[in-house]
Amino acid sequence: MCRAVSLFIWLLAVMLFFHVLFTRNAGADGINLNGEITYQDLDSKITNKITGQKFDSQTQILLQNYNLNLSKTIYPFLTFETGTLFELNETTIKSEGEKFETEERRLKPFVELRLNNPIYQASLKYTRTEIHQETTNAPNTDNFRDDYDAILGWNPVGLPEVIFRYNYTHSYDDPETVDLVDKLFTVNSNYTAWRELRFSYVYTRDDTENRLTDFDTLEQLHFGRAEYSHSFWDGRFFFDTNYRINYST
Repeated sequence: MCRAVSLFIWLLAVMLFFHVLFTRNAGADGINLNGEITYQDLDSKITNKITGQKFDSQTQILLQNYNLNLSKTIYPFLTFETGTLFELNETTIKSEGEKFETEERRLKPFVELRLNNPIYQASLKYTRTEIHQETTNAPNTDNFRDDYDAILGWNPVGLPEVIFRYNYTHSYDDPETVDLVDKLFTVNSNYTAWRELRFSYVYTRDDTENRLTDFDTLEQLHFGRAEYSHSFWDGRFFFDTNYRINYST
């Protein structure tokens, strides 16, 4: 709990620093903080009609959700954004003199730099997800996930549109039962030669590495499509045809 709260406070301080740093520059900026707290106290009483034995139980549920976000336009078309999600789920069950508790904490900070204008776009983003679970009479568990995302796009007038995407994901836990790395690369291209003729192409490369079993998999997909459509006689007759090619390894 202390580690998660400390990280949350540290991220808040960093966000405030960037807010002060960028305040003097042109562009719209803002800090948003949303929070929600839900508490439930449930009592249950059950009586066995045959034996007359009574069973009483009490369930207490506390849900906390906080979302902190900062966005700043550094230069025209260039935006810096960072934030975090913090969730806390606590459940306590008391029954027949016994107490059962579960707690789950989720922390998800991110930082992103995004460039977007009518001709090209680019972005870099990092997201980290931490999930800590504590349960009565069971060992604590921690799950982690690191995501790195990169996008580069080009959309000139009269030329093919091309978008490159790359995602690197590392998932692992403690105690160690999972250690996976996934590298996903995609290329999307669309081109309208003229109003009736359109081309599209998609390439996907997915490379997965299991570091516990030392087992790797590689999947590649090529998909292309050409489409032609035309109407005749003032739209009373319509012709449409397309050709597709799909190749995977």
